[in-house]
Amino acid sequence: MIDDMIISLIYQEADEKLLNTLYEIFTYLNSAKLARFTLEYLISGKDESDDLFGLIPVEDLCKQKYKLLLQRLHISKPSSSDGDGTRELELIKEKLAFLEPIKADYNTSIENTTNLKTVNINIEYAQRDLNWTSVIDDINKKVKHLQDKEKSQELSRLRIKDLDPYLLTENPIERVRFTIPVPEDESTHDDDVEKNDSKEVDKENNEVPDGEILIDEGSNHINSDEEIFLEAREFLEKEINDGKETQDSKNPSEKDVEGSTCKLDHIPANREVIEGEKHISEENAISKSAPMIQRSSKRVRYRNEESSMEINDVEITRSCFVETERFFENLNSYLDLFNKEAATNLTLTNIVNIYVPEKNNNDENSAEGYVNDFLFILNDWNTRKYTHSLFVDDDTPAGSTASKSTEDEKIKLMEVLSTFGKKGDSLNSDLSKDIKDISSYETTEEIQKFLHDINENPCHYEELKLLILRKLLSIQRPKGDFKGHAAYCLITDTIWNSKLYDRIREWTIQCESIILNHLRLEGCDALGISHMLDDFSFSVAIYEILVDTYISIKDQINSMTSLNYKRTTHKPNKATLNNISLELVKIGDKLNRWTQHFEDLLERIDLSFAMMDQDFFTYYCRYKWSFIHKEKSQNTIWQEKGFIMSQLHELHDNISTKKEAEAHIPLPNYENINEISVDSIKTQVTTTSILSILAKILYAKPGTNNDEAIHLLETILISDSSPDESIEALPLNKEVSTFDKDALIAIKDFLEESPVDMKLSSWNILFSYYDENNQFAKFQHGFEQNVSFILYYLNSNTYNGLIGTKFETLAKVLGSYGKHVRIFLSHLRENNWKLSRDSHRTSSSIERTFSELLKLFELFYLFSIHEEAALISSSKLSVKARSNKAYERFKDIFISTVSVIVIYYKELLMNTVKIEESKVPSEIEKTIGNLICDFHEQLGWRRVCDAAEGLFLNLAQDILVAFDNNLFEKQLAQLISCRYHYSVSIDTFTPANHETKKTAEFDLSSTQRMADFILPLCFKKNPLKATPKSDMKLLIDEFYEVVGDPDFDSCEILSRNDSLFEHFLESTSITSRFLRDTFYGLEELDFRNPPDNANIIRSGLYYMQGLLMFASYKIRKKSTQSRAVELENIIMLLKNDLVYCTNRMESWFLLGQAYGFLVEDDLIWTSDKLTVPERKIGTANLQRKSLICYLMAINESTKANIKKDLPLKTTIGSLMALFSKEMYNAAMKPMDMHAFKVQNIPRFIKKPTGAAFVSVSTSSVNSNLCLKVIQQSLHIAIKSKRNDWTYYYYLSKVQRKLNKSPRIVLDTLQQASNIAKEQSNPSDPIIEPHYKKCSLIYKYAKEGSLSFQSGLEFLKNDMVINYEKGNKSIEKPMDFYEIIVECLKAVISYDKKRWHHKPRYRLAKVLFEEFGKITEAKEEISSIVSLKSTNKTLVSIWKPENERPGKHFYYTFQYAHFYVVLLSSDRNLIGLIQMLPKLRRSNSIMVSLYSLWETLCSSICKIIRNSLKVDEGFTERFMSSSGYQKFMMNSKSLLENMKGDGVPGELQIHLCFLHAITDMKKLNNGFGPTSLIDDTMVAIFIRIYLYFEKQSNNLKPMGTPEPTESPNEKAKKLAKRDFFPLISDMLKTFRRDIENILKDQPDIYNDFVSCSDKKVEKEGVVGKENNVNSKILEEEQSREVIKTPELKMDSINFESVSDKHITQNKLEADTILQENNDKSPKNNGIKDNENSIPDSRARTLDEMLFNKGLEKKVQGESPTAKKQKLNSDHHDSASE
Repeated sequence: MIDDMIISLIYQEADEKLLNTLYEIFTYLNSAKLARFTLEYLISGKDESDDLFGLIPVEDLCKQKYKLLLQRLHISKPSSSDGDGTRELELIKEKLAFLEPIKADYNTSIENTTNLKTVNINIEYAQRDLNWTSVIDDINKKVKHLQDKEKSQELSRLRIKDLDPYLLTENPIERVRFTIPVPEDESTHDDDVEKNDSKEVDKENNEVPDGEILIDEGSNHINSDEEIFLEAREFLEKEINDGKETQDSKNPSEKDVEGSTCKLDHIPANREVIEGEKHISEENAISKSAPMIQRSSKRVRYRNEESSMEINDVEITRSCFVETERFFENLNSYLDLFNKEAATNLTLTNIVNIYVPEKNNNDENSAEGYVNDFLFILNDWNTRKYTHSLFVDDDTPAGSTASKSTEDEKIKLMEVLSTFGKKGDSLNSDLSKDIKDISSYETTEEIQKFLHDINENPCHYEELKLLILRKLLSIQRPKGDFKGHAAYCLITDTIWNSKLYDRIREWTIQCESIILNHLRLEGCDALGISHMLDDFSFSVAIYEILVDTYISIKDQINSMTSLNYKRTTHKPNKATLNNISLELVKIGDKLNRWTQHFEDLLERIDLSFAMMDQDFFTYYCRYKWSFIHKEKSQNTIWQEKGFIMSQLHELHDNISTKKEAEAHIPLPNYENINEISVDSIKTQVTTTSILSILAKILYAKPGTNNDEAIHLLETILISDSSPDESIEALPLNKEVSTFDKDALIAIKDFLEESPVDMKLSSWNILFSYYDENNQFAKFQHGFEQNVSFILYYLNSNTYNGLIGTKFETLAKVLGSYGKHVRIFLSHLRENNWKLSRDSHRTSSSIERTFSELLKLFELFYLFSIHEEAALISSSKLSVKARSNKAYERFKDIFISTVSVIVIYYKELLMNTVKIEESKVPSEIEKTIGNLICDFHEQLGWRRVCDAAEGLFLNLAQDILVAFDNNLFEKQLAQLISCRYHYSVSIDTFTPANHETKKTAEFDLSSTQRMADFILPLCFKKNPLKATPKSDMKLLIDEFYEVVGDPDFDSCEILSRNDSLFEHFLESTSITSRFLRDTFYGLEELDFRNPPDNANIIRSGLYYMQGLLMFASYKIRKKSTQSRAVELENIIMLLKNDLVYCTNRMESWFLLGQAYGFLVEDDLIWTSDKLTVPERKIGTANLQRKSLICYLMAINESTKANIKKDLPLKTTIGSLMALFSKEMYNAAMKPMDMHAFKVQNIPRFIKKPTGAAFVSVSTSSVNSNLCLKVIQQSLHIAIKSKRNDWTYYYYLSKVQRKLNKSPRIVLDTLQQASNIAKEQSNPSDPIIEPHYKKCSLIYKYAKEGSLSFQSGLEFLKNDMVINYEKGNKSIEKPMDFYEIIVECLKAVISYDKKRWHHKPRYRLAKVLFEEFGKITEAKEEISSIVSLKSTNKTLVSIWKPENERPGKHFYYTFQYAHFYVVLLSSDRNLIGLIQMLPKLRRSNSIMVSLYSLWETLCSSICKIIRNSLKVDEGFTERFMSSSGYQKFMMNSKSLLENMKGDGVPGELQIHLCFLHAITDMKKLNNGFGPTSLIDDTMVAIFIRIYLYFEKQSNNLKPMGTPEPTESPNEKAKKLAKRDFFPLISDMLKTFRRDIENILKDQPDIYNDFVSCSDKKVEKEGVVGKENNVNSKILEEEQSREVIKTPELKMDSINFESVSDKHITQNKLEADTILQENNDKSPKNNGIKDNENSIPDSRARTLDEMLFNKGLEKKVQGESPTAKKQKLNSDHHDSASE
């Protein structure tokens, strides 16, 4: 209520009455402050009020009350009016007595609030004396207990450190009181000190109430923190120790675990405790080392058990290493080659004697001590110790870059040097031994007195902390004499335990901002030096604590980010690292504020005067010393040392003037700030100078002049110059003081005295600089010096005198060497494996280094022998079984050493004979090559040749490729197998499997070098005949992928050659002149040589890649449909090969084949390209290009010297054969010379009809010339290869086309038959020549060119036909035809897979034409042509392998047409109707479908018309005699009668015919002619109409004119279109009736036709004109011959054009080609055969197709004579 009333005064001014009432209430409640507030509010109303209230003057009574109130508050002096005040109070009490209950509640509330703000701290101690640690812990514990739980939980998640727990309390602590118990008897203290110490910790932990959450772990619960820290550390160590061997066994490739731990908090623990823990952990590690080695997982133990069972405990003897001894003897023989010339004694020791000493020799092992040490660690490899040491200098950790690793190396060296800088930081025992413990000053009585003073004058909690901090940190002046009169400071003059220091540090960090503000306020008022000293000493102590904390956090961060920590498996937590970094930033900000405070403070005083005071001098030196430490920790760039050096010099000058006692300031309680003395300052000066010098080296910027830095490090490390002279000659800058020279001498001495790690790190940095600056010569010199240093050190007393760390040191040295030698080899690789030849380097220095390298080679070869022994005997344990990482590292170092030895050996050998690198004789090449081969054989046998990322393989490849490839082709093949994993066999040699990893990928440089070796291997045998194996194909593919396609845009010459090539192919026509020039080698292409970097392509890379792709394409083509994209890629490769001006005949040859395959691909899959002439142009152009490429191949082969170039002889035969076949395909069907007519670039030609672009012109050569060229080419091919039946087969066909005599043709075909029989596979025989022989003999005999007896002789000589009745005389042609039928059946039976269709067709044709056996002919042809619904296609035939492309579609047309003839002859109307839908869908499987469709439709119509006795003018006569009106009326009446009465039986066949014709019309719509179909439909309907006209009495007789309504009106005539609606209505009406009829009578069509034919025969009306078959044939004869669409010329024109071209090119053809010796006689006319009798049988299919010219000749003859003439001049298209 009171609060509300007071708040209300804020919003609105109160009147005087209200204020007086409030005054009385507050006075009654004894709230003097509130009463004063109301009176002051009332008095100030006149000045502050904006209302009328301000105009009323203040009453004097109010002022009187205010005076009395001030007197009660002791603010003013009492006056005589005290009685008035007393009376006033009594009146108020009486007036407000009714508020007594409220007053009581109010007072209770005030008392409770006061109690909450007062804290009583119970000081608990049972020990002998009270100490500040327990006091501070009790205070912290109490404050922690008062914390608000919700705030604690919320802030615990934020993990905020150094937070004052007072900030989390619920109520302010305005008063602090201490409860101090009475101490117990001293005797009990002596017995229970240890017990109470532990109880104190336990009580501290257990007194925390339940549910209380600890917030500030570091500040509020230190004991618990220490326990957690120690437990975590022990747990981590245990896990590391237990898991190290297990992890190494489970995954040998993992990094070895190092037993290092990380700090869990940035607050350092007690140094004594930590040191004790380190000592204990080391002892535990030593004691547990043995069981740690045995610890492994079950899986590893099981594996070890298995290995122990497999490897017996065999005794290792010298006989186990016979190969090694032989190998070393071989190596010594190589060394002897220049030992004689150079008078040296380079030799290798028999290391087998070292590894297996002789038993009879009682002397100790003669090997050096480090060799025995090496053998010891090999057999007893300690992963934890040795692996870490082996990799301690590794600058290429996984996942890091070279620059990053170099930085790590620098950081590591700086850490070591920083340790060196701290070597003088330890306390001076003489000066520090008198420092007492804090308990000697702060006794129990002193602390109790201090606490009693606090109780007497209660203070705020923060004020209490400041009082305690001041007492412990600031200057103290004792009042008594028992401690002397000198002032002292507890933080510097006494030794604290770490727990007290940690508590004070926490309080300092928590309160430093409050202290700083307080000191600043006091500093403004401080005038005297004595008062200032108190604050100054306090400030300096605070500053020292902050600096010490800052350095500790900084060291922790550096430890977590250091290289050693990164190598452990416990990676730093990013969140933890971020939190610690944030703490570092916070402490840094605090330090900056305090530094500014000191600067402000020192500016306000006279420093020189103040320094005269000893106390001020001490505190000033302490400040400067801590300031220097802060700057050193913050300064990471040691080049900028000027400021620190100046501060050190200043401090040194100040302190050197004092006495020794005064000049020594102990600082015993700081971990990172050592004591102040002259020696410690000098040590810091020296350390800073050294770090500055090395910083110039470590952090020298690239691109700047770093000669001084490099020279410094060279002076320190390289021992080929005097150190003193080097220092004097060193061009030091002016800034470098005398300390630099002293520091340089000191660091050299320090490196000599310190462990070898320092020198190894220094070498690493020196080599890093050489590497980064690409100073190869210096790197080589440094490497040689480093090798000398390593051997010197390993043989020194320093190494031999090591105890406990000897083996680890050996591993470190060898690991450092391994790293340096690999960097050196990388530079050698860039320098083409050549050593630097500086003027100061002599042969003696090379020999010295080589001899030292041989020592290292012997050492590391012992590792290989040891691994071999581990495979033999279980007494030897492989390093790999312990640490795969170490095993791989040793392999790398071993291989690197071998590689360096090869390089130095090569250098020495050439120096011995004094030759240049470019003039190495073959003997030297052979020696070096043999050395490499021996090394590779030995290393490969040991399965280590691929180590060091294939370094040795790379070296060997680069050296051997530069030598004669023929000498080392097997070794190069082995190198390719090991390095690139491409196994290339050479003759009988196959590379051995060395079980290597793929260590390299081909690049352009390596591809060019290896192609010079690989491509000649491919050409050892003609690749066209002996295609390289698949292993070579993989390698060629890799080469091509690296080289890629030509870049025409960047090379003008290549672009020109490419354009020239394209123009040549696109614009060249095949003329007789072009044929002549190519056959005589006169054709030239003006290609220019491309740049010199195209050697690999000129060597045949593109050609070989195209050849291999072509070979695989041919294999896939047999099983699956080929892809044009593959051929396009092949064409591109071959074209690119020619564009590089190779003029390679084989490339032209393969190009011709590739284009030929494209032509075949266009022709064999669909007939689209053959049905439309325009579509054939593209295919013809491809065929033209194919022929041009073949001719260019012939042109190039003619240029070459065939007699000397043996591989070309076999190629010429294949070239001529394939060329002749392609040209034959171009000249014959289906292309029909089209390739000689087309041109890819259309020409603009003026014609009589107008100018136009023309793509097809007349043929450039005649067919006769083409056939002669083909014949001559086949003769050349046969001379080259006489066992290819296709050559003879095609030659016989060409000879027949050239009208050679039948005997010549059949003799050639006989040879083809014999070869084919010999080469046939029983499961897939060759039947083409055998069938061709039967077909030709049949044709020759029928046309009279060959006698029957001669034909029988040829049939008898065929091994497949083998006609046994050859002696039988033949008197009649029918007998001969029967023999032909038997021979064809024999050929058919010879076809096991039933793929060939031509013999069956020929057999069916002979049966039909010669014997009239329609049924048997149908049975034979039915295997090809099928009307069954199960067969989707009409004609089902396979394409035999040797069938020419495109002929397939001609055969399908031929067979389908013949089938139509058979069905028509058999008057099988059902078969013809069933053929309609299948034929309609056959557009893609045959040519001339429209013609065949027309034939089929006309055959069906004519059979139906003949059956219904419908002649040609039947419909016209009916329409002219019938009136339109009458017909339409009668037709409607007809439909109505049929609906009512049903379909009469006599008209059922008419409706079925009408249904069939209507369906045929639908299929024919838009496809073929419709006049005959429409006329037939109308005729059928007329027959139905006439039937009803006769049967119905209501209809008028036919022919009665329809009366017109008007004489002047013109009568409408009846047309065919008037019938179609009626027909449609009739079919719709009786659709179901028709379906039922066809279902019940499926043979109704053929039955009706048969009955009609019989009826005609009975009526005697059978005549020639009425014979259906003859009529169909005569109608077919009158039709035009089916012509190939693209050749719009008949046979007469074709022959005339050919003869014309033959006449024009007679002279050229005679000079190009020579006729064969077996030319046909001049008179090639057809001889009359007495056995040839004209046959009057039905026309054949071929006659209907190809005899238009003969039809014209016999147009005037009678039909019978015409038929006989056609049969006598028969030509069969199946001969193609």
